[in-house]
Amino acid sequence: MNYKKLELRENLEFNSNYIDKSSFFQYQNKETASITRASVEVLSKYKKRVRILTRGLLWTDDLDILTRSNVTVGMSLPYLDDELSRKIEPQAPPPSKLYEALLKGYKAGCRLYVAMAPTPPTMTLDDFKRHLEKIIAVNPEVIFW
Repeated sequence: MNYKKLELRENLEFNSNYIDKSSFFQYQNKETASITRASVEVLSKYKKRVRILTRGLLWTDDLDILTRSNVTVGMSLPYLDDELSRKIEPQAPPPSKLYEALLKGYKAGCRLYVAMAPTPPTMTLDDFKRHLEKIIAVNPEVIFW
């Protein structure tokens, strides 16, 4: 398997560790999911805060540990149009599945954040408002775009 190795970074300002999507594609497959789970368990043991940003769907299999108060899970969901997604990112999970994962995490009690970026140039103001309202329904702590 060819993927970047896991990097844990120390965020001195907040005295926390986090697992960053740009360093590691956590929850993209069973192997990376198991590494991510083990990392969260170790960081939790030492009372470190953990932030995970993923576009994978397997994180919902780990809700038993991702609902801990020190863990925040984020997903990138720049738009909700499955058809557009198939054109732009044919290998990525469709936005409807990403939203379902967020909803499942919300219902389980996960602390969430959502990256609504990059917004496609075809998105209208009304589209953006509908998207934002849907995202707000999963009660993320932070929304950024």
